[in-house]
Amino acid sequence: SGVRYCRGCRYELMLRDMTVCPECGRAFDPADNSTTLPSPRLSPLRTRTGRRVTWAVMLTLLMVVGVMHSVIPRPVSLDNWQLWQWMYGLYGVAHTNWGSQPGKVYWWGDRAYKAERFHPLTGDLLWRLERHADDDLHLRVASAGARWSDLVGAFNLMKRSVFGVRFGRDGLDASAGPFEVRGSRVDVLSALVRHFQVKVEPHRVDPDQRYVWVYDEVAERMVTVDLTQHEAAELPVVQAPGGWPLIPPPGSAAAGPQASDPGAPGSASPPPAASAP
Repeated sequence: SGVRYCRGCRYELMLRDMTVCPECGRAFDPADNSTTLPSPRLSPLRTRTGRRVTWAVMLTLLMVVGVMHSVIPRPVSLDNWQLWQWMYGLYGVAHTNWGSQPGKVYWWGDRAYKAERFHPLTGDLLWRLERHADDDLHLRVASAGARWSDLVGAFNLMKRSVFGVRFGRDGLDASAGPFEVRGSRVDVLSALVRHFQVKVEPHRVDPDQRYVWVYDEVAERMVTVDLTQHEAAELPVVQAPGGWPLIPPPGSAAAGPQASDPGAPGSASPPPAASAP
């Protein structure tokens, strides 16, 4: 009677001594052609093997897309399984070697919360910067030799906002000795500028900006200065990285309680002032 095929999966059937399709398990009557088909015209997706292959391909593609777009957590590199990427954020520890000083940067999401550097020969701590809250940072420089560029780079990773300043090429390249400061972003940057003796050059991040941050040599601290229309026109506009906002003046509603203000609600005792030998 010719070759017949299963109505469920189009498997080629051996009609003798067989009443069930060995591929999909569908029953048929060898004497009743209405229970079988004369042609295997069927999409491979209707067969059991085809379905298995299709699911395997789909799962593989989903995993590849998920890894590529960080939907599925994955290590940033096969050399460091301590740092993972997920949903465009970093989680874990990044081992770095800026120059000759090994170090670590600790990430959670899109923001670092701790960075530290070590002496290349002894392994002793050179410096550590920690972020305890959005505007509560703790910088400890343990010895001479901590580089200005490293400290400012770590500071930028944590503050997620800008002062709208540039730093001149004058000043110290490395710390002259140990110093420590705990406080707001203003406190930490003031201590860095004071210790490394760098020149602060203000600029605008917004054409309509009405204040800028400068370093007050007398107060030895970063402060804001109101701009007149004439002064604002003379300052260049430099776009902030990532669209980060300009840090508001201390005491403003946008700034909130300052960690360095002992009278602010919920604040602890005043942080220790930055010191240098």
